[in-house]
Amino acid sequence: MGGVMVSLVLGLTLTAVSPATAELPTRPRDPWVFRSVLDKQARMVTVELSEHLIIAYDATNCGFYKAWEGTVKFQGAVYTAEHGPQPTSVGKVYEQDTIDRAIWSVANARGEVTEVKPRFRGYTMKGGQVEFNYEIPLGSKFVTVNEIPEALPLRLGRVGLERRFNVSGLARGERLFLDVATKFVAPDSRRAYPMLTPTEVELRNGTNVLSTRYGAPVDPAAAASATGQGLMASLKPEPTMAQESSQVRVPGIAMRLYDVGIDLERVPRLVGGQTPNYSVVVPKLDLGNDDFGDLKERFLGHFSGFLNVRKAGRHQFRLASDDGSKFFLGDELVIDHDGLHGASEPKTGYLDLSPGEIPLFIEFFENQADAALRLEWKEPGDAEWSIVPTEVLTAQGGEVRVTAPGTKRVLLNGQSNRPGDRSPLEGVHPAWTLQTIDVPGFEPRVGGIDFLPDGRMVVCTWDEVGGVYIVDNVWGTVRKPTVKRIAAGLAEPLGLKVVNGEIYVLQKQELTKLVDLDGDEVTDRYYALANGWGVTANFHEFAFGLVHRGNTFYAALATAIDPGGRSTRPQNEDRGWVVAINDKTGEYRKVANGLRTPNGIGVGWGGRFYITDNQGDWLPSSKVIPLEEGAYYGNASVGPESLTSGPVTPPVVWLPQNEIGNSPSQPARFTKGPFAGQMMHGDVTHGGLKRVFVEEVDGVLQGCVFRFTQGMMAGINRVMVGPDGSIFVGGIGSTGNWAQTGKKWYGLQKITYNGDHVFEMKTVRPMQNGIEIEFTEPANIEQASDLNIYDISQWRYEPNEAYGGPKVDEGRLVAKSVTVTEGGRRIFLEVDGLKEDHVFYVRIHPALKSKEDRALWSTEAWYTLNKMPNRQGTVNPTLPTPPNTLSAEEAASGFKLLFNGESLAGWIGFRKPHVPAGWSVQNGELTFTPGKEGGDLRTLDEYGDFELRMQWKISRGGNSGIFYRCTEEYNVPYMTGIEMQVLDNDRHNDGTNALTSAGSVYGLYAAPPGITRNVGDWNDVRIVARGPIVEHYLNNHLVARIDLSSMEWANLIAGSKFRDWKDFGKRARGYIAVQDHGDVVAYRSIRIKPLD
Repeated sequence: MGGVMVSLVLGLTLTAVSPATAELPTRPRDPWVFRSVLDKQARMVTVELSEHLIIAYDATNCGFYKAWEGTVKFQGAVYTAEHGPQPTSVGKVYEQDTIDRAIWSVANARGEVTEVKPRFRGYTMKGGQVEFNYEIPLGSKFVTVNEIPEALPLRLGRVGLERRFNVSGLARGERLFLDVATKFVAPDSRRAYPMLTPTEVELRNGTNVLSTRYGAPVDPAAAASATGQGLMASLKPEPTMAQESSQVRVPGIAMRLYDVGIDLERVPRLVGGQTPNYSVVVPKLDLGNDDFGDLKERFLGHFSGFLNVRKAGRHQFRLASDDGSKFFLGDELVIDHDGLHGASEPKTGYLDLSPGEIPLFIEFFENQADAALRLEWKEPGDAEWSIVPTEVLTAQGGEVRVTAPGTKRVLLNGQSNRPGDRSPLEGVHPAWTLQTIDVPGFEPRVGGIDFLPDGRMVVCTWDEVGGVYIVDNVWGTVRKPTVKRIAAGLAEPLGLKVVNGEIYVLQKQELTKLVDLDGDEVTDRYYALANGWGVTANFHEFAFGLVHRGNTFYAALATAIDPGGRSTRPQNEDRGWVVAINDKTGEYRKVANGLRTPNGIGVGWGGRFYITDNQGDWLPSSKVIPLEEGAYYGNASVGPESLTSGPVTPPVVWLPQNEIGNSPSQPARFTKGPFAGQMMHGDVTHGGLKRVFVEEVDGVLQGCVFRFTQGMMAGINRVMVGPDGSIFVGGIGSTGNWAQTGKKWYGLQKITYNGDHVFEMKTVRPMQNGIEIEFTEPANIEQASDLNIYDISQWRYEPNEAYGGPKVDEGRLVAKSVTVTEGGRRIFLEVDGLKEDHVFYVRIHPALKSKEDRALWSTEAWYTLNKMPNRQGTVNPTLPTPPNTLSAEEAASGFKLLFNGESLAGWIGFRKPHVPAGWSVQNGELTFTPGKEGGDLRTLDEYGDFELRMQWKISRGGNSGIFYRCTEEYNVPYMTGIEMQVLDNDRHNDGTNALTSAGSVYGLYAAPPGITRNVGDWNDVRIVARGPIVEHYLNNHLVARIDLSSMEWANLIAGSKFRDWKDFGKRARGYIAVQDHGDVVAYRSIRIKPLD
């Protein structure tokens, strides 16, 4: 048990003395006792005793580690948003030891001496001091040791440390020894305590005082040399408080590339919540074909960072790219160089700048062939162009630059997306009311939520404070919530549970019970219930939780990762496991393994426990899995082959990356509303809450995931359902892939069921012959019977060592029939080819509405089919009305056909005595084909008030239009008639403007996003005109309601190109016309009902 002592002078023997009575020093930090990784050591407790003395203890071996004058350099995700670095001690050293040796030993009554491993039982705050609590095993019992360290008053400029040990439990003849010979002590230090040997002291029942008056501290290099630990910290003190994330910088510019897999003509807009395919920091923007990783064509690039301006004045910039690009500084678009072109055609721009840092952002796309991006500048006074140099470029530092394979979804041509349809939702679910629990100055990055027996909420925070708070007044309508901090100094707490009124917090390396000894609710004792599992200093070794059942807590331990996100090899043997912890003894056992980043464990369907795990190596996509004793979940990086070669427990649901998830978090169970009994979980990066329907087939769990809600202030890390069914969510955020874009990094909110009706898919179930979908309310039967509104595909995943994984064996499935039952509440899609061990995906076009004319809240569902159930769907097709015919309802109400699918009877060329040759009947469709005689086509009859129903199908990049109440005084119908636009939004330039996109009242009323169908599919039109009131519908969505007699209409005309067309929109009667715009277009099922 020896050590090395440097210039040590022994003083007097002092035992069983009274406590120190000197006034306590001012503590330099709040909290002044805190847990963290320190100097690459995992289980450390740091105590900032005074402005001259900081000490640290090792909670693994209950030993003294270091005393120094200076500070702690706080680095890491909760301090500086850096992913990788951890706190380090900074300043000159008084004393330092290693922590990897036994320092405690005991002797029994027979004199037999044994080295022992003590139990760290936490610490107690009492009388303005901290008392460390140890249990020392001796035979079948434990000896209790409580140590109070304190800074002694300065004496002749010298710093002193007193360590006061209170011992109990030693029987006659039993002895307790402590090795105090640290590896380094500052020269000329003086100690006053009894040395039994050159290295040991004996501690006896009662109070034992060991004091040291230190000599002059030395540089860390000298102390590190003595301890053999190497240089751990710089010599220059650093700030002790958390830095803003904006302060963490690395040289260069962050480059994120997204494989979009489709032809591009202009910079597309990336749909939110997606991870790049390639992410690095480049030194400067002078890039060619070989500088974009493995991506060679059809990709989008985002370049972000900061330009550090050196001189005041006008700065000129030159941007060259192949293909298009846009360059922003701050909020200013400096150069718009969009479109298809080569790098030999640069564009220039300028901006007047002041010295300092300004955000820089470039959007870039590459379609095919060569790729290049180059940014040059002229600073004030420069005569020549030069590449913007690395020394003035910085990027956000400390990020794990996470990537994911597969193509990413983008919006072309400036089009908008419909929230909840192939893109995230944006708002709060209409059946739930959102409230923010807002207390000025309280910005919680929430690591855990639970409730006390009296209903008050308890929250722990994943931040530099490591705090625990009681939040009151959160029920009903939240008016004046209050917050009280009851604990602080915890290490990255990511789990909290209240059991029988007692609060337990899961720290990164310990399960801690918070004990109030004096009735003021503030924690006095931080009792270490369990801390035996393996942990290293790796920043990614989180401990996630916390749930409790019977007498057991359950927590999940994340694995270590290397820069870039791959799993560290080898792992500590306990990483990637779920641990079960006895709530009385703290003993733990490992119950399931093969996890990576299981940021969420909670109660879900059937009252069982479920875990979410995050994509990485061996996880091709994120997933929700059941907690099962002995399960192996597939992450082969966690241990030897003997632990990772068994059968893999399948997920309840895969969460296809970037589509319905990215960084899933805590699961919970609905207790109110139409989804009672179903599950939900949060997502840190994709944001909001997702909903999961679960069923059990032959003992195998599987289910379907849906979008549920967005609209929260931050990405969701913790979810807890309150006793009244309210759903409380805690937000969190950090750099890299650990935040929802555009959101805050903190937040505490709740949503409460309000009973409003919402139309959406409630359940999806596979059958041996297809798919059954149940809605929350009956669907419009006619619309639901249309096979064209259903898009179905399936794929599987193959885990491997790569980070993430693509979809494998992906293919489209075709519904052969639709059977509508229960008045529209259920539909059955007859589908062949569903496979086990696959995910199948269903999208319903937004054209489907409920019987009450409510639109679908969300259009997509992802079902993980682990086991095919032994059940058949009923096939009794509900047939839609055939094209070019009237339904029974239409015939009875007075509709007539304007096109029968066989001839052009009833149609003639606009201002022509015949039908132009370009118009013909093909396969029952009224089709225009370019290259023949052109011209618009109109009805023979005029109509005033009417209801017009028809379908259109446009060609790739095509344009056409539908006019009504047009007359032939002018050469073209749009001089008098109002137009509904017919367009391929994705590929025609008019699609960049909602006022001229498909379905718009051309140039006057914008069409909502995402309501058109794919090119080649039929779109449904309905136009209702009654006097001056006209309504436009596209695919069952009301696009515009126009009052031709209103000031609004007059003002719109006055501000448009139509202001000089004196007869535009003035006719009470006129023809129906379809437009030749030079592109292939087809119309069918044209029917009209006169209303006058």
